[in-house]
Amino acid sequence: MFTAITLSQIAYITNAMTDTDAAMRAARAVMAKSCAVRNAVVSARMAHALLAVLDEDVDECEADLEALAAVESVMPTQWGLATDRVLGLLAHAVGQKRLARTHFERALAFCRAAGFKPELAWTCHDYAAALLELGARDDKAKAAALLEEGEQLAAVIGLGPLRRRIVAFRERYRLRLERNPAGLSRREFEVLQLLASGKSNKEIADALFISIHTVAVHVARVLEKTGSPNRTAAVAYATRNHLLGSPRAGIPDERPPTK
Repeated sequence: MFTAITLSQIAYITNAMTDTDAAMRAARAVMAKSCAVRNAVVSARMAHALLAVLDEDVDECEADLEALAAVESVMPTQWGLATDRVLGLLAHAVGQKRLARTHFERALAFCRAAGFKPELAWTCHDYAAALLELGARDDKAKAAALLEEGEQLAAVIGLGPLRRRIVAFRERYRLRLERNPAGLSRREFEVLQLLASGKSNKEIADALFISIHTVAVHVARVLEKTGSPNRTAAVAYATRNHLLGSPRAGIPDERPPTK
């Protein structure tokens, strides 16, 4: 359990772990134990959820969302994480925008009332990221306010990695809008590249080691974000915006710079 929790939090905080298999295995091992106490199972599930969000695995996120929804009222926090923040991340990952907003707002309210400042700062960051991806004018204004609050909190309580991440995030988002107007995520961009090469959903799933269901969700998001009625139109959009060719053309590196 400790391995899963530690590795998942390090991976999420630094956004620097490229291989999450070891942490995933550790979390699943705890969740599979029939004799494991409830707290241990929930902790492992929270760790698993963070990794599923990082991997943009829709199937795993859906399973974690369902499992954790049953404990949010009795376990509002677990190992320093607000359950509603994790649920907000999961709901956003599977495309349930309204539910994601509800959970993030609950996380903000809980953290503010409890004086839970580190988790409040992270909630501000995660909620802002979700809002910016939606792209509405009101969402952008709220996201800017949340990022400001999160950065101030991070500075006051000494969360250096988060503060640097917020600063990098602001610059990265500006670049993403300039070079990738639709604001595609890393995974969505990979899917678009494979769409452009003529691959089917099954072939994309095999290439990215994800399920066909997850591919379908990412394809739907690509179509929605690019305003495309079909796959051909999405590829045409990518061509017009010079998103094809280089394996990561148009998508700034999503990881913070290392020293």
